[in-house]
Amino acid sequence: SVIEASAPASGAGFVFVRQTGGFPQLYAYSGPGAARPLTQGRYQHGSPVWAHDGRQVAFYGTDRTGVNDDIYIVNVAAGTPPRLAIAGAAGSWRPLDWSQDDSKLLLLNTLSPQQSALYVAEVATGALTPVAVPESRITAASFAPDGVGFYLISNAQSDFEQLLYYNPITKVIRRVSADVPWDVEEFAVGAGGHYVAYVVNDDGESRLTVLDTLRNLQFKPPGLQDGRIENVRFESYGQKLAFSYESSRSPRDV
Repeated sequence: SVIEASAPASGAGFVFVRQTGGFPQLYAYSGPGAARPLTQGRYQHGSPVWAHDGRQVAFYGTDRTGVNDDIYIVNVAAGTPPRLAIAGAAGSWRPLDWSQDDSKLLLLNTLSPQQSALYVAEVATGALTPVAVPESRITAASFAPDGVGFYLISNAQSDFEQLLYYNPITKVIRRVSADVPWDVEEFAVGAGGHYVAYVVNDDGESRLTVLDTLRNLQFKPPGLQDGRIENVRFESYGQKLAFSYESSRSPRDV
């Protein structure tokens, strides 16, 4: 069975994770014909994240020790084997995002259900730099389009998981999502940072909000009855937003 899949922002093909012999393996599909395996063995693999160049994919794997989550990078276009980019230590490690120039990776290190940490890794050397947000539970994060800060979902400033913006130069954390007693489940940032979309869980029902950061406005797309919203994604120009939606009266649609 297929567990997850990811396509590049531009170009053809995609990668996906499928259970093979009881172990999740990464495959590449570039057109009609058999999918090409990118990993193998009795190891765990997952969380593929495409670089902006549409050629490289970062993912986690346990190939090195069979236990530790390490970060690997594979050049799908070149067909070369994955290379170990960052050797993980304690906790689970997941790649979250590539910097705009593909020179850095944003990584999430989860140590416990209540303690997570963010790191920026140099792709060329594997050097890690911690992102000094207060100790908290972090569930998602990305590089901000301004090239300076980070967007993240964290309970650092609330009993609930909120969408925050962190500036590592000023050390200031700013709340982005509205001050509501609900958890933010996911978010997406459009190109240039003009629009930011996030989804909160209101007692099992999803509430989608889109922020216009330039005019300091927010709006809720009309026509969505109570249901579940997931997989929010902006297209490459940041002007259109796609998501999956389902309810008790409607099957899952895009």
